[in-house]
Amino acid sequence: MKRKFCLIAVVIAGSVAAGLSYYVNSGSKADAHIISSYVPDKTYGNAGIGTEKSSGELLEKPLKKPSENSHDISREEEQSDKTEEKINISECSIIVDDVEYSGEFTEPSIKVMHGGTALKCGTDYEIEFDGKTDRGAGKYYFTVTMTDKYEGSIEKSYNVIPQRVSFSSVNTRVSDFELNWTASENVDGYEIEISPNSDMTEQETLVIEGGDNTSYTKTKLPWNSTYYVRIRNYVYDENGTEKIYSLWGDIETVSTKQVEVIDGVTYIDGTLIVNKTYSVPEYYGSGLDEDALGAFTEMADQASADGIYLYIVSGFRSYWTQYSTYNYFCSERGISQADRVSARPGHSEHQTGLSMDINSTSFSFEDTPEAQWLDENCWRYGFIIRYPRGKEEITGYAYEPWHIRYVGRELAEELYNSGLTLEEYFGITSRYDY
Repeated sequence: MKRKFCLIAVVIAGSVAAGLSYYVNSGSKADAHIISSYVPDKTYGNAGIGTEKSSGELLEKPLKKPSENSHDISREEEQSDKTEEKINISECSIIVDDVEYSGEFTEPSIKVMHGGTALKCGTDYEIEFDGKTDRGAGKYYFTVTMTDKYEGSIEKSYNVIPQRVSFSSVNTRVSDFELNWTASENVDGYEIEISPNSDMTEQETLVIEGGDNTSYTKTKLPWNSTYYVRIRNYVYDENGTEKIYSLWGDIETVSTKQVEVIDGVTYIDGTLIVNKTYSVPEYYGSGLDEDALGAFTEMADQASADGIYLYIVSGFRSYWTQYSTYNYFCSERGISQADRVSARPGHSEHQTGLSMDINSTSFSFEDTPEAQWLDENCWRYGFIIRYPRGKEEITGYAYEPWHIRYVGRELAEELYNSGLTLEEYFGITSRYDY
């Protein structure tokens, strides 16, 4: 055993000596790397020497000597790589939401995106607003400047839109409707859409210049038709060329009046209409309407309790009775004056059984307590003063404080509170065409 151990030791020692002798004799530092590159294999131990499995196998070629400037070159390459990684703002998308005017400056929502990723303000970019103190509705600007691994800057704009406006009321008539709204502050005009469809398709667009406008009337519409309407306002930009719109207001449904002609008698939303434009047939009517008579009785009872005595001096009149009455006035005053105080046959409300002359047909009735009570209270029982003062050109007749017309309690109250006549309320005329 001692002989074998000695033999192995001699072989190893000889190999190391031969290697050192080669290094000394050659004088080549580069070749010396052959020795220094050897790392004993931890798995196979020294048994791995000279085998393919040995991680300590001798290199076949000498290694290059590292350059003295190798570390500097590496830093330059890293810096070069960093410069190449800079992303320009042109490769980013900027998303800006408009802001509704609120009376003070409100920052818009701004997002800077790159490759589907939202960048961070203060880290990846900075925002600077234009500094304007007047933050009314209009166009404003801001600058986005990229930082860190991003570069470049760009100026973008956003809109402060006017506050939304909606219709405050909608008044419908037979063949037109009136739209009303409250004027918006500091706007240049309004835009209205009118459509026969609830989704606002096939719409007509109306532009109303001037922020002080508060109403618009659409005329010459067919009876029994329904429309959908909405409104928005706008301001012009600083150049006066681009309109900046508010959001649309609520969609309103508006219908022209429901008009029916039954056996020659015209009804608008269920209310029988007779005046100089609309007539009834010769043989229509046979006496006072039961509902009208009942309402008068109730009214007269209450008036009596208040110390007022009311009675009917003229109720139902047939076509031929009205014919005689009208001809009398024509003979006394002429056709022009007769048309102011008396209806032509077929055009009298008395023929409908819904109208009555109370107490007197003399103008002296106007100054009586009965006339005053009637004017202030008849609406409570479904009546209206049919031909009020100041509306002569609308009704077609002179003021008659004694002439009342039954229209039902709901409509009577609405007419009384609004001060409108039937012609104004329904949007109809009262003119003879012959």
